[in-house]
Amino acid sequence: MSGLDPTVKSARLANYITSLRMELLHLAHACGEVHPSLVPLDRFEILDDSFGSRSAREVFRYNADWGLPRPDERAAVTKLVRQEMIVGV
Repeated sequence: MSGLDPTVKSARLANYITSLRMELLHLAHACGEVHPSLVPLDRFEILDDSFGSRSAREVFRYNADWGLPRPDERAAVTKLVRQEMIVGV
């Protein structure tokens, strides 16, 4: 019954989401971007069971123009993230 306590589960979920956000931001920064939404799928490779790899774009069959913000949206995301970094929110 202790596994069904919603207050404990909600705290664990909040911790998981916070950690996931931090890890995604670290991955984006490693790719040279300020936010995960700006990282193209070509920057990620998916490994298969025989140690081969393909780009995530190929695996998920994305077209080159899918999934990334337009240049004006990209500038807006970058501006928002930099403001957040300055304010420390």
